[in-house]
Amino acid sequence: MLVTAYGLFWRRDEVNWFPGGGLGRKSTGQPFELLGRRGATRNTLRLIDARRMSGVYLLHNDYGAYYVGLADGKFGLGSRLKRHTVDSHRDNWSTFSWFSFDSLLKTEDHNGILKYNKRPEMRSVQPSSLIRDVEAMLMLTLGTIERGNINSMKFRKAEKWHQVHLHERSDYMKKKLNS
Repeated sequence: MLVTAYGLFWRRDEVNWFPGGGLGRKSTGQPFELLGRRGATRNTLRLIDARRMSGVYLLHNDYGAYYVGLADGKFGLGSRLKRHTVDSHRDNWSTFSWFSFDSLLKTEDHNGILKYNKRPEMRSVQPSSLIRDVEAMLMLTLGTIERGNINSMKFRKAEKWHQVHLHERSDYMKKKLNS
């Protein structure tokens, strides 16, 4: 198993990249995070902040995948994506997809957000699992799903996370903290 968690086509404009209002931006009062959710009710809701996770990400524009990048142990997904909001790619993408290789834990931090561990090495990944996960990543982000190949677009154990939009954040955080 290579991919443990992923988010598809998250909107760039629904992330508070510069919470303090840096680079001439107005402060929104919300933190910088890549907040995702599974479930929606108080009993089923789980939250994750993918900002520091390791993995692969894709930037998308109106025509499809525009850029592919790697977020390793030195720079997490959030750092790499944030950089692309101000570098030479800044005007060329509106959504992004991410695929994490880190191990998700069942414990939560004080805000109710799931913790995760960096995977130090990929020694235990079988070639067939690796190939299947890479195929699923490509099929899900490039839209190359054939009728007879629909089962190939599934990861063996990865969980899909839905983006928490800026206007939803406080509601989901209240639900999580009150559960």
